[in-house]
Amino acid sequence: MVKEEFKKEIEEITFPEESGLIIEKILEKYGLVKVQEDGIERIIKSDTPQEKTEIFKNLPGTKISTLIKECAEKKISLEDMSQRLEKELNIPEKEAKKIVDELEKKILIFIENVEEKKLPPSEVSVPKTELPEKPEITQKKDTYREQIE
Repeated sequence: MVKEEFKKEIEEITFPEESGLIIEKILEKYGLVKVQEDGIERIIKSDTPQEKTEIFKNLPGTKISTLIKECAEKKISLEDMSQRLEKELNIPEKEAKKIVDELEKKILIFIENVEEKKLPPSEVSVPKTELPEKPEITQKKDTYREQIE
């Protein structure tokens, strides 16, 4: 039962390593860095883990990465992503579309779904094939050796 629960918690997609840097550059480009930094300062000053989690969920970078994940999992379309960015980050529609275009070109095309990945060696099923029978080896007299008496 514990194993099943653990499998549910595992991320279903793998982000490229550069994703964080790309999102950071997008935040800078569209003037969202200040909001991100203010949120991080609020996290540092907050007292409870619940409060920190809530602030973290509302950071622009977190919202963008969540939308990337949902789009990669085919839960939302690129158009929905653009609309949600506009609404959740409080930015103009034009900027939201530009952000989605950048995310699509720089992150989304590199994301791999778990189903598309190869299974680890322990989970790969090997088809059972029968080995060919070994030919019988008959003993021949060695003519080059002296007889043992």
